[in-house]
Amino acid sequence: MKKHGVSMNHVARQWVIDSGAVSDWNVGCSPDARALACLRKHGIETSHKARQVTKEDFATFDHILCMDESNLRDLNRKANQVKNCKAKIELLGTYDPEKQLIIKDPYYVSYGLTFIFVLLRWLPFSLDK
Repeated sequence: MKKHGVSMNHVARQWVIDSGAVSDWNVGCSPDARALACLRKHGIETSHKARQVTKEDFATFDHILCMDESNLRDLNRKANQVKNCKAKIELLGTYDPEKQLIIKDPYYVSYGLTFIFVLLRWLPFSLDK
């Protein structure tokens, strides 16, 4: 992220950033090769393995961001099963300064840079909030 104007020290001090799926289809797998290529193109390396969102995530994280209405619905349903849920569940696009509310799943559409562009557009703004 430093390459894109976001200080990693600032991020590390203020945020715990993780990724989890609503389903368990790819648990333990590396990211899609196209996603890895996109990240590398932007100077971002990862050793992340897919995992499923857990009940503990809803009690641990302040925010859980998702890409579309289907994820939002599934996450809200899971959150309703957690007594001490503190996470605010929102669409990532809510923070996009260009107002792209829904981020299409890049697995099913032409694999562009949609997700990373939205992330890089909103991250500097949201870090200041």
